[in-house]
Amino acid sequence: MVVVLDNISLTVITPFIADMCRFRFGIAEENVGLAAGLISGGYSLAVFASSFALGHFSDVYGRKKLLLLGSGSNAICGLLFGYAPAFWMALVLRILAGLCNASVAITKAIFSDITTGKQRVIAFAYHGAAFSISRAISSAMGGFFTGVTFGDSKIFSDPYIFPCVASSICSVVAFILTIFFVPETGKKENPAEKKSFSLLAGIREIGKDKLMMKLIVVYCINSFYNGALLLALALFYSLPVPDHGMGYSPQSNGIIFSVFGGLAVLFQMFLFRITLEKLKILKTYLLGTISLGFGGLLVPAGATLYWIFGESLSTDVLSWMINVVLMIPVSVGFMTCLPVLGTMQSNAADPARQGLIMGTAQSVSSLFRAIGPVLAGAIFSFSVTVGAPFILFILIAAGYFLCLWTLRTMTQVDIQRISGEILEVEMSGKEESIKSDQDVEDDDQDVGLITGTKDDRATLRLSNGIPNSP
Repeated sequence: MVVVLDNISLTVITPFIADMCRFRFGIAEENVGLAAGLISGGYSLAVFASSFALGHFSDVYGRKKLLLLGSGSNAICGLLFGYAPAFWMALVLRILAGLCNASVAITKAIFSDITTGKQRVIAFAYHGAAFSISRAISSAMGGFFTGVTFGDSKIFSDPYIFPCVASSICSVVAFILTIFFVPETGKKENPAEKKSFSLLAGIREIGKDKLMMKLIVVYCINSFYNGALLLALALFYSLPVPDHGMGYSPQSNGIIFSVFGGLAVLFQMFLFRITLEKLKILKTYLLGTISLGFGGLLVPAGATLYWIFGESLSTDVLSWMINVVLMIPVSVGFMTCLPVLGTMQSNAADPARQGLIMGTAQSVSSLFRAIGPVLAGAIFSFSVTVGAPFILFILIAAGYFLCLWTLRTMTQVDIQRISGEILEVEMSGKEESIKSDQDVEDDDQDVGLITGTKDDRATLRLSNGIPNSP
């Protein structure tokens, strides 16, 4: 619930950001794509700058404080965004919100703290489903609440204020829920342990792990094209029909993005577990990537009806049907790719570094997610000037297929690590060893495996394929 509510502010602007740039900020049509991309990407760029440190701090000082910081910043900056009178102010507010927010990485670290094996995969899938629910709710809010002005009220005198106010309220509720219901995990109670838990040493450790680096690279590529695809959909749907777009209003954009989120949730609820059991973790990811590639490539198909038959009621109905059908592979891809990649990273990670690893992946991928909308917006603006908005979707599809090529060289040991098999076997062996020691040792004798000695932790980390810190 916290993930759903707190991330509404991240995507609530999607249905109306193009119109906001056109009508409030007075940006010319040929530059709307770039401006919308900068605002959308500014948040992710700020997350890139801060998630390394925030993820590490959550390992040392606990997850809960950092979640509260993120919810609070989302509430304040999200509210002020609705009243931003100029483009630069809107951009600054998005950046400030991103600098204080690492909720994606921290909530994943919490799931990693309390789950293992298949339960962890399902937990990460629920995390992805929470994002889909959030996207569906925020899309509906951003679409249907745009234009709500409450008569002569000066507080809601602008059509873009009310959706931002509503999203800010959701962040406040997330803040309250975190205080009372989210457990504290990952906190280092020993001051000496805090001092030795070095951020730089942890980053060096991650850099030496070839599998982890490969997973982070693929996560970044996926994030880049996910950010590009979301903005491309919003821009293409709102592009006027004479320019070879769909001509959707913010309300229609809200409907199609709500369908997108709803389909993703349905897949997670009824088909994800079956898919995972049949295909296992790696093939499930490959299925998602292929779905995103082909789904993204076919997005412009709905607009081709207008190019061929012109605007009419029957054309509207058929194009809507096509767009809804095309949302199926796109939603399946969003529901599987990043959640499964996150699970792979968590399974392959040193348990003591979950926050740092999730933060590192989120930080670096946020840079790519920030660049994705900016480049997508620039390419889309160019493609509109040449009358070929489908160019961007071809490039996005090619990027998803690049992810398949990047993961083509997985060894058997790599597959065991990303599946969590090595760590589970080692932990199971240690539990049996502990039971055996307890049977033969006196009650007052110190048992190294129970107290978790330094040598024991080093053995566990090496068995998981992760080099020890200096």
